[in-house]
Amino acid sequence: MPCPRRPTPARSWRSSCLTLAAFLLYNLAFTLAGLIGFFVEFSGELAWSVELVLMLLGGATIPLSFFPAWLARPLELLPTSFIYYVPAEAYLGRIDGPHLVGAVVIAWTWVVLGFLGVRRFYELGRRHISIQGG
Repeated sequence: MPCPRRPTPARSWRSSCLTLAAFLLYNLAFTLAGLIGFFVEFSGELAWSVELVLMLLGGATIPLSFFPAWLARPLELLPTSFIYYVPAEAYLGRIDGPHLVGAVVIAWTWVVLGFLGVRRFYELGRRHISIQGG
């Protein structure tokens, strides 16, 4: 097997930023799922459903490159693809140079939007919750 090429410092810095964004997006998805518990009576299976959606739409179960182009293009822009598919493609060297920079920018845009969404959902849930007890 050929040895993978050594990453340059700039490439490894971008890949590290992409990996951190993937970690944050994954956790934001489950935080949002947990916050739905403010509004429903039972949210036990919700985490399983979130994992299923993340893996199917994120390219972990079936790589997005196997999908038809008309479906793969929109899926590559969703935040789910930046959790599994895009970091794996960057690690394999299939995304490099300006495409890797673009992927990092899009991933961090999704992180910021996800954080704002979770914060807004938390505020709505905090106003909605009523705790009974003695």
